[in-house]
Amino acid sequence: MAGLAARKYLLIASQAVYVAVLSACGRVAERALALLACLPNARWRAELRRRQASFVSTDSLTERYFARGLLRSTLVPGAFFLGGWLCEALESFIILRLLGVELDFFAVASIEVLLSFLKNVLFVLPAGIGVQDAGYVSCLTALGVPDALTLGAAFSALKRGKELFWAAVGYLLLAAEARPALAAQSRLSVDPA
Repeated sequence: MAGLAARKYLLIASQAVYVAVLSACGRVAERALALLACLPNARWRAELRRRQASFVSTDSLTERYFARGLLRSTLVPGAFFLGGWLCEALESFIILRLLGVELDFFAVASIEVLLSFLKNVLFVLPAGIGVQDAGYVSCLTALGVPDALTLGAAFSALKRGKELFWAAVGYLLLAAEARPALAAQSRLSVDPA
């Protein structure tokens, strides 16, 4: 089962690299425009002609993006993004294991991908609030985990608690860093000489 999931991920990764290479090599938007212009609807073709400059602009922006090279522009940042996503998936996997949920890593990683996508689509929700919580409950239910509502609530509480802890640590470090500057500023305002 894990081997099949790994092959699926490898296939998706290779498709992503193929699309990046295809985008880097040339005028994808213009080719798409040419294909769309073949449709038999005259009104559609007129609208496409009116928007031709947008297609050309998309190709020039893509060329500029890939001008630094595929490795620097896409693969290196993609590797860092993949590493961050894998760390997030590993964290969720460990929390679920601590809660007694016996899912394999690829199932948890798949849930993380889905929820990351939903958080990006539903960007109007601050910190994706509710998406992660309801998403995990729904996914655990769909995967047949017994008492998914309780486990999902516990999982969300642990994840949010971890986020609050690190946010508090960050604010404490920020306050400690700002303290000398504030003290110097208050000394200047008290003793203008």
